[in-house]
Order: sequence, then structure tokens, then C-alpha cells
Amino acid sequence: FNNFNQQGIMSENLSGKLSSKVTLALTLDDQFKVQMTSLDGHVEIKIKEGAISHFAPLENMSNFLFKKRDFSDVQFAEINSKFQLAGSALGIERMEIQSSLLSLFVEGQYSLGDSTDLSIQIPLSNLKRRDKTYQPQNIGTDAKIGASVFLRARSKNGKTVISYDMFKKFRKKKAVR
Repeated sequence: FNNFNQQGIMSENLSGKLSSKVTLALTLDDQFKVQMTSLDGHVEIKIKEGAISHFAPLENMSNFLFKKRDFSDVQFAEINSKFQLAGSALGIERMEIQSSLLSLFVEGQYSLGDSTDLSIQIPLSNLKRRDKTYQPQNIGTDAKIGASVFLRARSKNGKTVISYDMFKKFRKKKAVR
């Protein structure tokens, strides 16, 4: 799929078995190009035996984070996620990501425009030692996971800015909706 028109992580860095259920409505122009504003749909994905390998931005994180963990070959527990697609915005339901490197939960909106607003919950249990034999296992998106750090990823002037969400404003905002 031409790396989904993005230049971040490329197909050479990803592996796994993907299954999906997609319901999508869209409009094509006379050149058969998708009119992004017309996208509307629902996507469910399941990734088994997922891995990211030799992805330089991730490997560079080993210079300051979890120095004894392998950032060059990250294995994932099964990833199950649901998305709502509306134009260039992708609504992400709370998604659990368990890997050999760390565990986290993500939810919110990812956008190709300037409206990305994601909440990233990182449990402090990530600080426990993980050796090379550690096998990631899902615990469920509603599991009690204990103390966590919350980050907020938002787009600003075409760039994604990640900041500390000390008061969990994203979660409070979601509750008000």
C-alpha cells in the first residue's frame, strides 16, 4: 500500500499477520484519486506475531531509555484495535500495546491534518526488569494497571508535540463529550 503515503515507519521495518474488517465509503475523482475529505468508515484490525525491527528512531531511544532492552527487534503481543475514519482523521478506541520493550495504552484522534490529539498511558510497571526471554501478554484495555504516566501527543504547525499530561486532561475531556 505504498507505506500508506507516510515516510515514518516503512514496510521493511514491520512484520506480522494482519487481519481486518473494513467498512469504508469514499469518493474518487476523475483520476481515480481518493478525495480524503470523503472518507467515512470503521476499521477493526488484529495483528498477530507483530514486530518492529531495525527502525532507527526507535533504536535511538535506547540511548536514554531502558538501556538494557533490545530496541532493534521489538516483539508484540496480539494487537486488537478499532478505528473510526472521518476524512483525514482516524479515531482510535483505547488500544493496548504490549511489547518486549514496554507496555502502553493509546486512544484519541490521529490526523493527517493539524488535529491529532492522542492520550498515551504508560504504566510504571514498565520499570520492572525485562530480559531477552520476556514474552509480552495482553491484560485487557479495562484492566487495573496501577500508577501510570500520561502523555499527550498533539499536532501543532504540522508537527506532533508530545507533552506530559499531569492532570489527565485528555481523559477528563473524553468524559465530558
